[in-house]
Amino acid sequence: MADVSSEVAVKQQWTAQEINRSGLTPLEASRLLVPTLPPDVDPTKMQLAYGRRAIPKLVTEIPAADLLKQQRSLVFLAELLHDPLNIAQALKQDIVKLCLELIKSPDLTIRQKSTECLAILSTHAIGRSVLVSHDALMHLSILFHDPCDLTRSNMHRVFEMVTSQEAGVLNLLHFALLPQLVKRLPEERMDIQIMILNTLYNCIRMGGMQYMPDEPIKCDAMGAFTKILKKEVVADTRVAAASVL
Repeated sequence: MADVSSEVAVKQQWTAQEINRSGLTPLEASRLLVPTLPPDVDPTKMQLAYGRRAIPKLVTEIPAADLLKQQRSLVFLAELLHDPLNIAQALKQDIVKLCLELIKSPDLTIRQKSTECLAILSTHAIGRSVLVSHDALMHLSILFHDPCDLTRSNMHRVFEMVTSQEAGVLNLLHFALLPQLVKRLPEERMDIQIMILNTLYNCIRMGGMQYMPDEPIKCDAMGAFTKILKKEVVADTRVAAASVL
C-alpha cells in the first residue's frame, strides 16, 4: 500500500481506467478528485465582505461577472454553503437555477464549483425538493460524459442524494435517465460506480409499478450488475452491485 500511496502523491492526473486498475479503495480514489483552480483564485484569501448579504450579493452578481470574478465568487459561494444555516437563504435566491445554467460553461472551474454547490444542496431535504422542482437531474445529465472526474463525481452525488426520496426517483425515471446510468456504469471510476449503483438501487426500490421491473430489464441492468460482481473490483463496489440485485 505504501507503493500505491507514493504513486498517488506523484501522479496528479488519473484516468478512470487507471484508477480502477490501481487497487485504490473508493475513499483513496475520491481523494484524487482535487478542484482545478486557476492561479488567480485563492480560496484562503476570500473575505466575507457583505455579512448576511453575501449570498444574495454573490448570486446576483455571478451571471454578469467576468470569468475570473465568476470563478472567485463560486469558490466563495461553495464555502458558504457548507454552513447549513445558509442553505435556506441560498435557495430563496434561486441558486439552483443559477448553477444549472453555469454547468453549461466551457470553463472547468465553473463546472466543478457549480456542481459542487448543487451536491451540497442535495444533502438537505429542502434542497432535494427544490432540485426536483427544477428538473435538475435532467439538466445535469448533459455532464454524463464530462471530461472532468470531479464534475462527474459531484453530478452523480446529486443523483444519488435526490433519488433517496420517491419524488426524485420518479423525476429521474420520467426523463428516461435510467438507461444512460446503466450505460455509464462500467465506464466510470470505482467511487463513481458506487454512487451510480446506489442511484439505481433507489430507482428499483421506489420506482413503482409504472416503471419497475420493465425499465431495468429493457436496458439490461441486471447484466451490468452481474458483470461487476464477476470482476476483480474492490469490495465496496461488489457490495453495492449485490445490493441492487
